[in-house]
Amino acid sequence: MERTAPTRRIVKRMSSVRILVLATLVFSCVTVRGAVAQIGNGETGMLLAKRSGGAGVLCGRAFTCSGLATILRRSEQVTLSIRGVRNQPFALFLGIGARPVCLTIPGIHNQLFEFPILVAASGVLTTQDTVRACPGGLESFTFTVPATLPIGSHIVFQALAWSYYQSSQVPTFTVAVDATVQ
Repeated sequence: MERTAPTRRIVKRMSSVRILVLATLVFSCVTVRGAVAQIGNGETGMLLAKRSGGAGVLCGRAFTCSGLATILRRSEQVTLSIRGVRNQPFALFLGIGARPVCLTIPGIHNQLFEFPILVAASGVLTTQDTVRACPGGLESFTFTVPATLPIGSHIVFQALAWSYYQSSQVPTFTVAVDATVQ
């Protein structure tokens, strides 16, 4: 069946319209996906990377008020990374002991695992994070576990960084890591 000139023009226009609709749908999905990731549900991250194995959460919204257990070997080199909203402040807290307090602080998402005895680091998350699921800011620190730490002692790491939560940026505690020194 041969098509007439008007029919060919209609078919050609329909093809153009299909391509335009498909392109619009693809662009909308990509745009909406980015917007949804920005709104988020409290994604932050704190990860201890070390030769004896990693500990922490790379980037996530799940929170538990029981520290993630790990081992720190004396004289071991550790890289600690904190993730949150880029160009927002962060703080890294250290505590001792293994008894969680799980303290809710008004205005801060998630709970403080243990009272910090030391603010080990603070600043602004200025490095662009390449993990697309995270809010975009990253800072990393490398340190050596002191050889003088008593074997069997506990050091608790927990960070505070900003996350996108319920369509706004809020300070958010990361999951805590409870490290036993060996």
